[in-house]
Amino acid sequence: MRTLIHRPAWLLYTVVLLVPLEAHAQLGDPIRLYGYFQGQFRYGNERATGVIAVDSEQTSFSLQQLNLLLAKDFDPSFSAFVNLEFTNTFSTQDGWGNLKVEEAWLQYRYSPALRVQLGLRIPEFNNLNTIKNRTPLLPYIARPLAYETALAGILLDTEAFAPQHSFLSASGTYPVGGVRLDYSAHLGNQEDFVTAEGSNTFPTGTDVSLAKAYGGRIGIRHRSLKAGLSGTSDTRTTDVIRVGDVERVRIGADLSFTLNRFSFEAEWTEVISILSDAQQQQLDRIQAEQTIPQVSVSLDKRFYYVTLGYYLTDTVFAYGIVSQLFDAENIRTDDGILFLSGGMTYRPIDPVVFKVQYVHGQLKANPILDYTGSYVFAAVSVLF
Repeated sequence: MRTLIHRPAWLLYTVVLLVPLEAHAQLGDPIRLYGYFQGQFRYGNERATGVIAVDSEQTSFSLQQLNLLLAKDFDPSFSAFVNLEFTNTFSTQDGWGNLKVEEAWLQYRYSPALRVQLGLRIPEFNNLNTIKNRTPLLPYIARPLAYETALAGILLDTEAFAPQHSFLSASGTYPVGGVRLDYSAHLGNQEDFVTAEGSNTFPTGTDVSLAKAYGGRIGIRHRSLKAGLSGTSDTRTTDVIRVGDVERVRIGADLSFTLNRFSFEAEWTEVISILSDAQQQQLDRIQAEQTIPQVSVSLDKRFYYVTLGYYLTDTVFAYGIVSQLFDAENIRTDDGILFLSGGMTYRPIDPVVFKVQYVHGQLKANPILDYTGSYVFAAVSVLF
């Protein structure tokens, strides 16, 4: 966490935004209603040739995200948390954006070594997954590729790179010598589950399959150092390269730390599809029939990002980021999408952070698509 925000505000924002995970309140505490939002300005300059022809510039203002949080501590052991998320200047009248219940769960805290959550929750996976929508904690306006929801459904299956929800989870921390050992485990519906829409027996949103998703993370902490290994397993339906339902395994690693005024953060994720003999033969036939030279037909995916930052002052932070995502299933290129970015943040008071960011994106998909884009963002993120 320390690598993501300014050091003077680290403890405050960790407690305020993530306090439901560590509730120690007395019986009868009132419901706490709070939240945060991020408004942004975006300038884009895009050029593309191939199956999509683009030559354009755009400017736009938007309310990128607004989250309303409700927390209730029933006693020192039981607490509840709800997170409602509005995105992209949400308006039912205009048909803009989305509203969803991002989290709604009950927690039982036995000790620091054991916490159990029941209900809709974002599971631990690598470092960024559980705080990817906590905009006051993040220096980014445009997040690393696999965490940027604005790209979902446009070019990429961004949700393939990290678990989105669980319904039963357990986690804890054990002190061992001078370090802390962290663990988490979770269970939920498979993310590409077959819905019960149109059924007279089950309501919509019900997973009518027997397959479920499970996974977890183990890690260590020592002072500012945080490192961990993550893994998940579930079943997914292939939509683009059609070989039926396949078992999917995600493997991830994360490392972050600060050293004097420098901060470092990195993640790596590998998505592996385990195919049956019949599915592998079908994939081999698709590969033999495809007409695009030097492009692999694969269901496997890979993602990484590296961020290096420097605290210019206690309130000003500068950073650079390199991120690359490989998804031959959806964008049919072995080179992947490259994302180069740099930005700065300024926090004049604890609840407010101003952000600027430049992003350069590049995609070379052989004859299919040659794309470059340059973007300038400015934003303000406010905790209330």
